Amino acid sequence: MFIFYYWQYLYDKGIFFSYENGTTGIKNLDLSGFITSEPIYIPTEDLLFKFDDFCQKISNIIFSNGKQNEKLINLKNYLLPKLMNGEIDVENIEL
Repeated sequence: MFIFYYWQYLYDKGIFFSYENGTTGIKNLDLSGFITSEPIYIPTEDLLFKFDDFCQKISNIIFSNGKQNEKLINLKNYLLPKLMNGEIDVENIEL
């Protein structure tokens, strides 16, 4: 997981753009040029475990939010037609 986020960070900072090549409109990464020119940071095993634990917690939250979004979408799709045709009266609901 660390490698993915590290490379995403480098991409977001624009570092990969200076290592792009290709003349057909499709850009390719000059990986050997990148590896020989840029420092590659390798964290300790302890730090990798902490990072993985942190990412796992975030991934669990993202998954949970996705499931909740699915439930809310289904509820909206069920209730909206009933609200539109007057089957459900919301006139006296306090928010």
